[in-house]
Amino acid sequence: MNRGAITVQPKKPFFEWGNAVFADEHPLKLEDDPESSTYLVDDDWVSEKEALQAHWAAIFEQELFSMCTDENTWPPNRNLNMFMAWFSFRFASMVIDLEEGGLWYE
Repeated sequence: MNRGAITVQPKKPFFEWGNAVFADEHPLKLEDDPESSTYLVDDDWVSEKEALQAHWAAIFEQELFSMCTDENTWPPNRNLNMFMAWFSFRFASMVIDLEEGGLWYE
């Protein structure tokens, strides 16, 4: 598999937005949901900055959609700086499939 990955984890602003959207429900807390999402990307990026610039908008929208499918509730004027304030992220240059046949020494 010739893929890299970007793993994102929501930060406090994401949960604040979710709590505003669903104000009548049990409040979401960062510590209640330590989940992260991993997005596969081409492994031939020149730099992490380039990869992030290419994919931040799609990742942001997917994360918003995972919380609320009503796009009218999504924050307007999303940009890369907002993405970086709302999510922590890290890159992996290798994705290894641990299922049968995925390891090189098998």
